[in-house]
Amino acid sequence: MPLNPQTRLILGVLLSCLVLSLIVHISYKQSMTTKQTESFGRQSLLSPDPVTGLTDDEKQKTTEPTKSTYSLRELICKEDKQLVDQIIHMDVKNKAEYLRLITKPVQSACKSRLRLGGHKAGASAWDGHKFVCEDDLEGLIGGTQSCLVYSFGISGDLSFENQMAAIGCTVHAYDHTIKSLPATSFPHKIHWHKVGMASNNDKSDLKTLGYLIGHNGHSNDIIHYLKVDIEGEERNSIPEWIRSGSLANVKQIGIEFHQGDNGKNFQSYAEITKLLSQHGFKLISWDPNMVVTSNLKSGPYSCFEVVFRKTELIDCRGI
Repeated sequence: MPLNPQTRLILGVLLSCLVLSLIVHISYKQSMTTKQTESFGRQSLLSPDPVTGLTDDEKQKTTEPTKSTYSLRELICKEDKQLVDQIIHMDVKNKAEYLRLITKPVQSACKSRLRLGGHKAGASAWDGHKFVCEDDLEGLIGGTQSCLVYSFGISGDLSFENQMAAIGCTVHAYDHTIKSLPATSFPHKIHWHKVGMASNNDKSDLKTLGYLIGHNGHSNDIIHYLKVDIEGEERNSIPEWIRSGSLANVKQIGIEFHQGDNGKNFQSYAEITKLLSQHGFKLISWDPNMVVTSNLKSGPYSCFEVVFRKTELIDCRGI
């Protein structure tokens, strides 16, 4: 039956309202989707990358492009910087951490490392030698500038001191336990003092490093190499050297660490290594003493030679 005009009017109004409602609903959904997309985009820019730790916004501001490959020098420098930082912040009571770090010298703190002195000991061992970074001696050998070496602990082996004297260095050798200096071809270059090393000046034949340097008139002179082989006294003396500032003009220190069986004295040497690193010295050499190691059944080496050099990491600036 045909609808009357009033009914058609009512239906028309209802239909128009329905269409309008659908249009509003669709517009609202589109608006919410756009806002969610923008919000997600902002969150993406603000959320740090799990690998680099940088947000997208920070990445865009970074001028240096991300590298996919590195040169050998860059790899070594990055590793050495990590090693130096780890030594400086080392837990000195953690034996495993100390042994890991002391046996891995940095590679970018010396361009040329030489072994000087020493003698064959036993069937297959070499003893009495010291490693020296040649970098600090360039221009001194055969030149007009002076080269100064302090050596503590001679016993019957003067081979290292003889070689340092042979290249023109003046050597002050200290050992209160010997009656005379072993034979040398450089008596005018090697000066023996019947005095030993100590952490105080209470005894006439045992003195501190600072006292001896001042007594020789070398307080303002560069000491190019400090050799230390004093059978464990270094555990008492080296902290005193650092406290007193006696190492201010020392370029390199070659020390034999006397850890004892199974590394029983490791904490003292961990503290020494950390202190030297905090004062600018880099560990550039580690060499186990194979003469005494043969007596060990297990554990770390009881004695080993280390060399510390006061320097920056060479060619690592900006890396």
